[in-house]
Amino acid sequence: MILTVATWNIHAGIGRDRRLDLARIWRVIELIDADLIGLQEVVLTDLHDDLLIRWAQAAGYATHFVTTRAGPLPGSYFGNMLLSRLPLTEQPSLDLSVPGRERRQLLCAEVTHQSQRLAIWVAHLGLKRWERRYQVERIHAHAHAHRAGDHPTHRLLIGDFNEWWPGPGTLRSLHQSFRRLNTPASFPAHRPFMALDAIWLAGAIEFIRQDAIDHPLVRIASDHRPIRAQIVLADTSKLGSHA
Repeated sequence: MILTVATWNIHAGIGRDRRLDLARIWRVIELIDADLIGLQEVVLTDLHDDLLIRWAQAAGYATHFVTTRAGPLPGSYFGNMLLSRLPLTEQPSLDLSVPGRERRQLLCAEVTHQSQRLAIWVAHLGLKRWERRYQVERIHAHAHAHRAGDHPTHRLLIGDFNEWWPGPGTLRSLHQSFRRLNTPASFPAHRPFMALDAIWLAGAIEFIRQDAIDHPLVRIASDHRPIRAQIVLADTSKLGSHA
């Protein structure tokens, strides 16, 4: 069975027309129609009963949110969110913060798909190259630790990596733990030419196809386009060894 995963930076729900419109964000999420969706720059006014959470749960998604900092409104929260149609187990987040820079957290979770366990991590890296270099080294070390013990052999790392330059460069450490799909450009949404958003795979995962979703709503709802991919998890019990 094919599994559809996606990542999207929703720009706090504020579109290119400078309007805050969560209903528009949700309509795009419906267009994405993925089993797993990692969202960045999410603002919640309530950690348990926010409008976005209610819409997601009504559509059959489990939700997991990790706060990175206070939101723009009094009492609000800013961070990363995972929407999952699969059974979801929350895992402790990984602090990627660099002193003097905006706080960053790696959202970590585990889902089950046809008896196969899949670790899924949602990231939003910093704007400075040296900042991102530190953060990817932290993620690489976290992935290396996951190779031992009772951890899933399948892993997905998705999100906004803020890497403007092509080639391994700042993200070199990640290539030791993951393989990056040749992601299409996603930024800016109305005329993308930079592949800031990406999907990385580890383990026995077969890649089917991917696309950057284009639609009139997508071009205005955020400054990023969603990236979506279709994958298949190999049954590692039948392989006889961990991939």
